[in-house]
Amino acid sequence: MTNNKQHLKTEQFELWRKRILWQCKRGNLETELLLDHYIKQLEPIAPPQQQLIEQLLAESEQDLFHWLIGEHAATSRQDCPRSQVATVIKSPIKTQYLPLIADIKASYQ
Repeated sequence: MTNNKQHLKTEQFELWRKRILWQCKRGNLETELLLDHYIKQLEPIAPPQQQLIEQLLAESEQDLFHWLIGEHAATSRQDCPRSQVATVIKSPIKTQYLPLIADIKASYQ
């Protein structure tokens, strides 16, 4: 019976993974490739971690790109030359995503 439960959990995880891989298809190829690589290498994870990944994927394309690829130094607008202001105006990483984003970055570094 335990084997059947484990098989069911693995099967459910694989279905979840396929759905999430589809959601990783983004407008930005770099973001898509990073997310795709991370999801493919995951071992079965607990539902709360699955939900966190789903929430992360619901964030805007630009935020995901900056969180996964960009630097996140806390810079005030007044300290930047005018040409760099556009790069400063981005959402800070939400606290609940910090460990997940660190894991994603670690998987491709």
